[in-house]
Amino acid sequence: MPEKDRNLDDPWDTFLSSPVIANNKVFFGCGVGTFYALDCNTGAKAWEFKTGDVIHSSPAYANNTVYFGSWDSYLYALNAEDGLLKWKFKTGIDTVYYNQVGFQSSPVVYKGMVYSGCRDAHVWAIEAETGDLKWKYFNDFSWVIATPAIHNDTLYFETSDSHKLVALNAVTGKHLFTGDCKTYGFSSPAIADRKIYLGNQGGSLMAFDSKTGKTLWEFQTPAASANKDSIIAPNGEFNYAKIFTENTYAASLKAVDLIYSVGSVLSSPAVWNGMIFFGSTDSCVYALH
Repeated sequence: MPEKDRNLDDPWDTFLSSPVIANNKVFFGCGVGTFYALDCNTGAKAWEFKTGDVIHSSPAYANNTVYFGSWDSYLYALNAEDGLLKWKFKTGIDTVYYNQVGFQSSPVVYKGMVYSGCRDAHVWAIEAETGDLKWKYFNDFSWVIATPAIHNDTLYFETSDSHKLVALNAVTGKHLFTGDCKTYGFSSPAIADRKIYLGNQGGSLMAFDSKTGKTLWEFQTPAASANKDSIIAPNGEFNYAKIFTENTYAASLKAVDLIYSVGSVLSSPAVWNGMIFFGSTDSCVYALH
């Protein structure tokens, strides 16, 4: 449903920029496209930087630099002291559907590289100092909304339409393995004890083997187990014909509400002391052994 002539609230844009604190400053972006640095103690504005669209990507900080993405399709690197632009990197644009563009995923800095997913269906690996492209990985037109996680030179992330957990070599971008997430995934992975934990929009928290991508177990929220509107099919995927009834903006809004009714796990899990904690759209926070 192309909407090139007017702006619409995006029902799939589920995240806002979270703050990052470093060197007595708090850094964050906002919906008017401005990125701010404030004094932690007083709240006084240290500097601001204007991008071309909303900022729902949370920043990453490393080596006196803040990195973040904007809906204007650029990944930015700013000097953390004065907000001056170090570099910006252009990602893909979409002139057909007007939704395969921009960042919801937040960047991760690792060994001199910046990694981020994008709605242009790529994961990007950018040189942190120069802004030069190291490699990119295409996900068959599927958004990468969730922030990647990296452990032992392996980068893990979840995709949307293709419903995958993907593992890549962080240095080369080589594909290592793929796991099946069953439904759309906006949850960032957590890594602990050789396991990958992440949520899906079908109301499940899933655990995968970090070396193979094999599913180890799956916990469903009560709403997903009840499946009162029968939107989850017997194979665990969504019943798309029941959810997406029309190709209109109004129907898309209704579809998102219907999906959330099964307790979608959009939050990123946290692991502590043998427990996994996560939130759900059923208004509950869960703790699993």
